[in-house]
Amino acid sequence: MRALALLAVVGLAAGCSSLSDREMLFHAGAFSVMQVPLASGDHDPIGADTVMIDPGTHVVYVAGDQSDRLAVVDGLAAHLVRYAAVRPDGEAGGPPEGLIATPYGGEVFVRLPDYDGVPVMVHIGGEPNHVLTADAVTSTSDMADPLPRRLMVASDEAGFVLLADRGERGGIEFQCLVTDDDPFLICPGAIPAEFPVDLAWSPHQRRVYLLSATDGSSSRLRAFGTAGELWSVEFPGGPVEGRVLVDEADDAIYVIQQSLAAVHRFDLDGGVPDALMAESGPIELVLDRETGWLYVACRDAHSVVALDPVSGERESLRLGASPSSLVIDPDAGYLFVGLREGRDMAVVDLRTHLVSEVDVFGPQHHLAIDPDFRLVYAVLEGESLSRMVY
Repeated sequence: MRALALLAVVGLAAGCSSLSDREMLFHAGAFSVMQVPLASGDHDPIGADTVMIDPGTHVVYVAGDQSDRLAVVDGLAAHLVRYAAVRPDGEAGGPPEGLIATPYGGEVFVRLPDYDGVPVMVHIGGEPNHVLTADAVTSTSDMADPLPRRLMVASDEAGFVLLADRGERGGIEFQCLVTDDDPFLICPGAIPAEFPVDLAWSPHQRRVYLLSATDGSSSRLRAFGTAGELWSVEFPGGPVEGRVLVDEADDAIYVIQQSLAAVHRFDLDGGVPDALMAESGPIELVLDRETGWLYVACRDAHSVVALDPVSGERESLRLGASPSSLVIDPDAGYLFVGLREGRDMAVVDLRTHLVSEVDVFGPQHHLAIDPDFRLVYAVLEGESLSRMVY
């Protein structure tokens, strides 16, 4: 029997400005829930595991590991628009390995690993889908091996979408999609004997930062700009499930290194990193750009660690289950934590670190946020999606 995918809508009343109001909101459980079907008997399950919001149109895309189709949802109206085949002309094939939107342009791109035996980028921003040819894509060589979908960055003002991938000969290679006539970024050449882990884009510094593993016992952070590589720093310990985050206000780069249960702080110009310790199993981090505090999801410790990089103050926020994903809205003052077990999502008040758990119908794989309309989406186990209005 084919699975029925649902969109659960969770509503949190807005406009609570005082601390007591927020505390009453949490304790009173002032949330509303509704469900919207995403699939029917006409469609097989897509194995939903990733959700992305196009910030230009506020359309929601859900990708999975069992289908080459994307579920396209009108995020504001909370209903399914269509299923989009990511391959032109209805061709069959495996699921996409990458999914990204340019920040403000309303353009959505996916990466297909096996289109005619060659990985390509497909523009799905319109109908029909458009396969980007060699004229539009610059690649250092053929790609190989599936990688995490986060290894893509996009920039409207710089005019590119950049993908890092594992090369056939064991190094890192890049695929650069030019979206403007005069792109800012010059794609670097192949990097031998390393494995890409995460990418981050700094719009003000106009740089790309790449975190990679070298030989399994060390990691490297590299900075790229118009002239290619600007600097690189190698440090002990493999990242395993590493992440990189740029804080331009504090002129800092933060890197998760799971193998050492640490978060490192780098200057924007490189140099020796400072280690900020987290708890066991750090997997993801976000920054409160209003206060400068970092929030690190620690899978093994069932917690989120709040860190102040300036004062060194630290607080461990215990959760009811292992965290899977984080999104944050500093302006509204909330951190949202996906949980791998149970039915609840954790909501953290950034001013008080008060934690509330909200029933969203199942464990959450991945979160995405639309701060313009105060919406949070989470992919759930069981072919479902939740939407929280906060």
